[in-house]
Amino acid sequence: MEPMDIFYQILHEDLNPLTTPKEKAYNNPLNKISDDKKTRVAKNIPEITEEQFLFYETLLCDTLKKVKRDLHEKVFHSFQDAAGIASIIQNYQILILTYCNIIEQQYLEGEEHTKYQISQERSIIDVFKLTYQTLDAIANYLEVSFFKYLNHSQEIPYQRKLWYVHQQKETCILLIDHIQSLTINRTLQEIICAPLLKVSKNDLSGFTYQEREYYTVYIKVLTKLLFKNTVTVETIYAVLISLEFNTFKIFFFLTDTISGKVKRLQNPKKKIARLHQFLKEVKTTTVTTPTKYNPNLPSLKEQLLIWTQEEIRSLQRNIPYIPSVSHEKSRPKKLLTITVSEISLITRLLYEQNLLEGSKKLFFEFLSETYQTRKAKIISPESISNRYYSVTEVTKNSVKRLLRKMLVHIDKMEA
Repeated sequence: MEPMDIFYQILHEDLNPLTTPKEKAYNNPLNKISDDKKTRVAKNIPEITEEQFLFYETLLCDTLKKVKRDLHEKVFHSFQDAAGIASIIQNYQILILTYCNIIEQQYLEGEEHTKYQISQERSIIDVFKLTYQTLDAIANYLEVSFFKYLNHSQEIPYQRKLWYVHQQKETCILLIDHIQSLTINRTLQEIICAPLLKVSKNDLSGFTYQEREYYTVYIKVLTKLLFKNTVTVETIYAVLISLEFNTFKIFFFLTDTISGKVKRLQNPKKKIARLHQFLKEVKTTTVTTPTKYNPNLPSLKEQLLIWTQEEIRSLQRNIPYIPSVSHEKSRPKKLLTITVSEISLITRLLYEQNLLEGSKKLFFEFLSETYQTRKAKIISPESISNRYYSVTEVTKNSVKRLLRKMLVHIDKMEA
């Protein structure tokens, strides 16, 4: 029997402390409780004896050791197959998260901040807390021992989240105080402080590995920026764009700000010139992080570029006597059905295998002007450059699959 099956039994079958027990072969001490006690348990009144609690405590402690041993053996037998190890680790990761969610939703509602606090009464709720703690300990073991094989879009262990908050809380509070002392728009202050408040208040529901990586960079960059002698609004804008702080609020705030400045200009040529100035500022801002604040939303920089270009075109259509001064190429772009990260990695392979020579910067600009992807209508040279030097495991695996398909296709080609 798989050691992880114990958790299934506790949550769904005869080891569930809320289930009226029947005679079983493995000496579950719940079988020995009185009829009066059975009645109270059947009514979901969380009362158990010290003996029963000790049974679960011992069972879960033993299960934790067995799961670690079982996991180690499975990985050892697959040590030459990285994809096989990743599959094993991620299957465990998903199963643990699923069980933890069941416990949180069905048994620990309202117990968010007491998951690691066992009451003196040793209630049934405490049994589920022990179960949650054991699952979290396994998730923590996965991170410590097999970090690179984890699915980083999934939630981090609860213990790790608490430790992260403990490490960053003081810095976040100092940053919030400093931001609120700046003479900048109140809305902008709230936008910048939002992630910092989440950390300081431990309001990090569903906090993933990707989010932890992003928050760490965000806090580090803000600390470096805000404690300089002078901080301008323009510098803050540039930092948020470079960090891919892609929230709806910052996008609408920036576009409303530039729209207001453009509307105050009377001369149509000056309006277009001002938009071109903003376009240049956005284009020349380099994205410095491989992750985004909201991984499922489009790039802030790319969306600002699209919006600005559409505003310029709109003005030019409405004022036909103004000659077009758009810097963009008029020819349609070719669609590539791969991601920007995959484009960057393939480009890097071509350079490192000496199949491509010359300036990388010029080649990145060529790719930007010539191609688009399904998710990125505008591929900035900076986004290609950033992903060129920062390659994720997900990108490596997807390019490997692509190359394998090509090899299979070559084998099937007729002479």
